[in-house]
Amino acid sequence: MTVSTRISPAAPDTQAMQRSSGTRIRRVIAVLLIVVGLALAPVAAVGAWVRLQLVDTDSFVSTFAPLAENPSVQTFVADQSMRAIKTAVDIPALVGDVFDGLLTLDMPPRTARALALLEGPAAEGMVSVISSTVDDVVASPRFASAWREALQFTHTQATAIIQDQPGMPVQLNDEGALSLELGVIIAEVRTVLIDRGMRFAEAIPDVSRSVPLVQSDALASVQAGYRMAAVAGFWLPWAALALVTAGVLLTRHRTRALTWTGMGFAAVFALLTLALSIVRGVFAAAVSPSIMPTVTAHVLYDQLTSLIVSAATALIIVGVVIAGGAWSSHLWRARRRPLRDNI
Repeated sequence: MTVSTRISPAAPDTQAMQRSSGTRIRRVIAVLLIVVGLALAPVAAVGAWVRLQLVDTDSFVSTFAPLAENPSVQTFVADQSMRAIKTAVDIPALVGDVFDGLLTLDMPPRTARALALLEGPAAEGMVSVISSTVDDVVASPRFASAWREALQFTHTQATAIIQDQPGMPVQLNDEGALSLELGVIIAEVRTVLIDRGMRFAEAIPDVSRSVPLVQSDALASVQAGYRMAAVAGFWLPWAALALVTAGVLLTRHRTRALTWTGMGFAAVFALLTLALSIVRGVFAAAVSPSIMPTVTAHVLYDQLTSLIVSAATALIIVGVVIAGGAWSSHLWRARRRPLRDNI
């Protein structure tokens, strides 16, 4: 009697399938963590920059204080100051009163007619003297001090309004805008004119001349953005770093993951730099020429974004270095592997 033996097919290796499934899930989670972390990285950088500019008055003043030495800004401030002085003081009428007083004196008719002809040039000369003094002031160290004072006052006022502090004595102007106040600078011009013996400058009153920063209809959005930046600007960079780190550590091929992460890091900050350059043109178009000249708008924007642009450029370099280092490490390990196998 012959006994036949049937060999049953091998059962599937369930443990291998579970390991393969677990590896795929792990890879997917790692990719998601890295992608989300990279997406948050530029947002975190902008949030930290906004928080630094909005919350810290000293940082705000330090950012904009160098603008006092910029010729475009000096020209803009001088022009705004002259407009404010001409609005507050009727210079032709002031000169006319002086000439009217002279004409009441007993003088020959020919002399009186000649004196009357000098009234117009005298008014123009006074305007020229005031304009020249304004230019001297904005080019002097005294202007830098007045500029810092104006910046500090403006940021304190802006922070109080944005934070919605009821006890602060700050208001929006008549146009419903939060503005850069130039009254301190105009007061400095008046002081210099008086010190130079030009007593007519005493007629210049305290002038409130401002450059609009935020319209009242946008104030609610700015307040919401302030609160978001104050919170997210602190923890979001750490969250982005934690997500990227966790994603790299979770994957089995860490060198490859680190290479792609470095490349992605450089790419997102390159996109951020491109976006900032586009916003530069949008900002200039929004404020020029109704508020300030295009050149001045570009100078203000470049000064405001200098920190974030420098940080983005540095982070692009960091991303490239990380990617290059990880890829070099991968190649080095690949070359050493055959050597180990032959030993």
